[in-house]
Amino acid sequence: MVYVFGAYRLDTQRYELTHAGVPIPLRPKVFQVLSYLLAHHDRVVSKEELLDQLWPGQFVGDVGLNSYIMAVRKALDDRRPPYQYIRTVRGHGYRFVADIELYRDTPHQGAVAVPPLGLPAEPTGDCAPPVPESAAHLIAQRSGWRIEDGSVHRHLPLQLTSFIGRERETADVKSLLATTRAIQFSDRGCKSGLK
Repeated sequence: MVYVFGAYRLDTQRYELTHAGVPIPLRPKVFQVLSYLLAHHDRVVSKEELLDQLWPGQFVGDVGLNSYIMAVRKALDDRRPPYQYIRTVRGHGYRFVADIELYRDTPHQGAVAVPPLGLPAEPTGDCAPPVPESAAHLIAQRSGWRIEDGSVHRHLPLQLTSFIGRERETADVKSLLATTRAIQFSDRGCKSGLK
């Protein structure tokens, strides 16, 4: 499912949030919170429902949930009231309040808009034109990113550059990359995961 609201686009199949075609990195749970609120935009979602659906069997208090809501608001550049996207309904929960367009596929060639109120869907062809050239697209291209069908795709640089004074750490990371798919970095170093 693809949700388009303002200049934002959330694609649940690609697991991607973009603003004017430029990807916005989100932690997995932050992405899930935003996806859940978008999927239930027609109503207030209680805190209990969010916790039950996204953290089943785990204890996440109000402070934890609030930090995820704030991370979503930060990603959407919606940090101060009156909130444009996610409103807090005191004593009840949260609601996604911006106008959204729903698509069953990417909002480009061959996409089908999801009709409101259960009306029959009709193919719409080019539901949205490709994103026009913008400063963000030019920056993305100059950064070595690929732009295809109006979407920006990030790729690692073709050649690794050196870190001055970090030769040992760079060697450690290179050896981990040979055997793992993911590496987690923290202030205490790095550890591998997802072999």
